[in-house]
Amino acid sequence: MIDVLIEQPRNEWSKIICISRRSTQLDVEDDRIYFISIDIFQASVDEIVTELSKVGGESITHVYHYTYIEKQDEKELDQYYGVHKGGEYLASCPFTEDSSRHKGLNFYYIQEDLLEEYAGKNNWKYIITRPNVIIGVSKGNFMNFAISLALYACIQKEKDQPLVFPGNEIAWNSIIDHSDALNNAHFQLWSSTNDKNQNEILYIHNALIKFEKFSWLDFILGRTFDDHGDMTKARRYGWTTTVDTSKCYFQCFDRLKKMKVIPSN
Repeated sequence: MIDVLIEQPRNEWSKIICISRRSTQLDVEDDRIYFISIDIFQASVDEIVTELSKVGGESITHVYHYTYIEKQDEKELDQYYGVHKGGEYLASCPFTEDSSRHKGLNFYYIQEDLLEEYAGKNNWKYIITRPNVIIGVSKGNFMNFAISLALYACIQKEKDQPLVFPGNEIAWNSIIDHSDALNNAHFQLWSSTNDKNQNEILYIHNALIKFEKFSWLDFILGRTFDDHGDMTKARRYGWTTTVDTSKCYFQCFDRLKKMKVIPSN
């Protein structure tokens, strides 16, 4: 998102405030960027307000929220719900934003309900975007399928073995959406500044079906069902971009080489 925001005109985006628990990992230079290192889950509201006030946070007009919380309990980390229940519990493809919620708890449902509640109380506008398999590179963060695939390829090369697909035929032929991180950011910027689609939930993926066999998403579990979202709603509001997923992967690999995460040859 930062890469996308710094491309925007200064008169539209005059200040970019970045918040993270870690110290800055940014490798871009732009005098509009202000960085705050604070744990928003542990800090009090007053502490967060104090830090924001130091960099002119009172003028904030848009907030883009990206977080991941790692559980410390390994039993929780090992749990995987849903697939064992079988076909009747799997939504039909392509998925739509208004599909019924499944029974039981869901981390995303809780977040969405909180956002809708607070937006209503404070007269905010909001957008919830739903990407699928995100491919991209972020310094210091290796939780990304492009990196897993790159490391697998490097290991196979080092062992002088072919880069074979280690899953089953059903998984190979399944339709699985990919969401390029840069394209996601462009979409989130566009949707947050588009008055036609406020207070909405929107799917976002690369939207080119031809590339889907490049997906090695489930070579461990051998997924036996499609994972494809309907982009009709986003198209109706005016989003027309499509992205070649294969090229996105190779762009990630090139960036990983520059970062010296994988060998350059």
